Amino acid sequence: MTNYLQLLLCFFCFTFITETGAQQKQIDSIENILSLVKDIKQREVKLDSIINNDLEYGDSEVRIYFINKAIAQSKKASNDRRLSDIYVEKSRWFDSQMIQDSSMYYGKESLRVATITNDSTAILNSWRNLANVYRTNGDYTTALKYYNLTLDYCDKNGISNSRDALLTKFNLATLYYEMDDFERSKTFYNELLNHPLIVEDTDWYNETRINYTMLLFVTEEYDQMLSLAKDLEKSETRPGFLTYIYSMISGANLGLKNLKEALYYNDKAIKQFEKVGDSLNAWNNMFMSGDIRVDMGDYDEAERIYKYVEAKIEGNPEAPAVMIENVALALSKVYRSKGDYKRALEYNDKRHAFKDSLKGIEKQKAISELEIKYETERTKREKQIAEKQVTISQLESKKNKNLFIGSLIIIVLVGIAALLLFGRIKARKKAEIIRLELQEAQKRLALEKQYRESELKALKAQMNPHFIFNALNSIQEYIILNKKNLAGDYLGKFADLMRKYLQQSDTGTLSIHDEIEGLEMYLNLEALRFEDKLTYSFNVSETINIESLYIPTMLIQPYVENALKHGLLHRKTDRKLWVSFTKVAENTITCCIEDNGVGRAKAGEIKAQNKKLHTSFATKATESRLELLNYKKDQKVSIEIIDLFEEDGSVKGTRVVLNIPIVKDEKRLGNYSST
Repeated sequence: MTNYLQLLLCFFCFTFITETGAQQKQIDSIENILSLVKDIKQREVKLDSIINNDLEYGDSEVRIYFINKAIAQSKKASNDRRLSDIYVEKSRWFDSQMIQDSSMYYGKESLRVATITNDSTAILNSWRNLANVYRTNGDYTTALKYYNLTLDYCDKNGISNSRDALLTKFNLATLYYEMDDFERSKTFYNELLNHPLIVEDTDWYNETRINYTMLLFVTEEYDQMLSLAKDLEKSETRPGFLTYIYSMISGANLGLKNLKEALYYNDKAIKQFEKVGDSLNAWNNMFMSGDIRVDMGDYDEAERIYKYVEAKIEGNPEAPAVMIENVALALSKVYRSKGDYKRALEYNDKRHAFKDSLKGIEKQKAISELEIKYETERTKREKQIAEKQVTISQLESKKNKNLFIGSLIIIVLVGIAALLLFGRIKARKKAEIIRLELQEAQKRLALEKQYRESELKALKAQMNPHFIFNALNSIQEYIILNKKNLAGDYLGKFADLMRKYLQQSDTGTLSIHDEIEGLEMYLNLEALRFEDKLTYSFNVSETINIESLYIPTMLIQPYVENALKHGLLHRKTDRKLWVSFTKVAENTITCCIEDNGVGRAKAGEIKAQNKKLHTSFATKATESRLELLNYKKDQKVSIEIIDLFEEDGSVKGTRVVLNIPIVKDEKRLGNYSST
């Protein structure tokens, strides 16, 4: 272990020395430039310009060095107005380094100093920066508070058309997009796009239109998106932005099913990405070309494109894992469409093998990054504390030299110092006792959590064999009748479904998209039992983002299975099943499972006739699992079963209503702001 730490220390020392040498050269160069400016005020202005312009996207360590230098200058000159602005830059620097607590601290310091100066521009700048920090932390409520403070101030003081107000509205449009409030986001973008100050600034105007075009893609308004992107194509000349414009035109045409036009602009985007040296996005758009070829039914060309992308990214460290996985999945689907099931299976296995290995690598990488980040942050804080202590010691020493005090005063001071030291030691002991008690409490909670999770996994492990038995019965008939093609096809689907459930067995939650995908695969297999006399449909409310909302795994499938087994199985014709997802509350998804079967009463009679009076395993397991999921939770999973009747009193079917707490995943819109 000691040897490992020594090697690790040597590596970091070498890296530090190498990087420090280059950074020191840049620092010396800038210091020489500043030394040529003789006037102190002009030198401060020059330094601020270097921080905000030349070093905005440069070496982060060099930038923080000069930010700290500017802070020291401002404090020495008691220039609070400048100090407030520099604190904003330091807050933004920590935000770029993902050190959120420090970013928040300097954001608040900036506002504190700006309030002392009572300078409106500094206060507005601090408000807007704090709003951005809270938005980064996901605290949208507090972010809205500071954005609205900025806008209210601008309205009251007649500067609602100022750059401060427009930048705040631009940030608000992005915030509402991240909150999935697309209508409000559109409102702000439309206001900005019609403002003369933005229209006159070509770059700012185009960047706003690009963001708005991306919003139209999310809301699937492809006609308006295509029109706006085409107009951008005429006015934009910057190579980097043209790549996104071509991609958006291709995406709009794809949404409108104009496949040839989509393919044409996607090829233009590829050439533009290659022109600016962005190989990664070029490969990504090549992959999209393969998808378009699949939609056009040209599987041979799609195969050629996918294989080309595969050759480019295989073994390339710059290629993202998701692209490698998607290429394998796409090739598997192409070979399946072409009837080459052997190669389809090979790529499907390749995809899953890569995915499984990637999980372990990503976990190890995340742990290493967290350890390095923690050690770096701890070292910086210790250094700051040491510097402050040295400064305090120097001030005390200087003060004591200028004071002529008697021996009596010295004795009093020594006594006071002894009392303070005793109090400090006592406080440390008390804090240590509290820390130990907290650790013990955390250990107990961790053990209790592990116990509950083990119970949940045990129940899911029992439910999987039960489902496998039912699913295999569904495809047994094809195997007995020697229908090889159908049997092989459905066995392949069954294998995909089993793999999906096995992957989900290690996770506590899954997205609504994955839940619906799994239910569709399951119902496709169960349709065999009904000899294709079963129809089913899924309906998802427009307010639900099925990719970012998560619910517990294996929660809905048992109720769908009950609807088939006890309701629809005993109906001879016109069997129907409806599954819908609605969002009736901020943190709750309602799933409704409705069938037109014989109803619970009739199903009970049939079970009695068949002498099956025992409660099914799936029912017991689901009830036990709900108890565990709801254990000590504020938001609980609830279930309601409703018998449906026609107006004449005859049975219409059964409805099961599940109210499920959700977890929301974060996503962001790419910000091309001029800030």
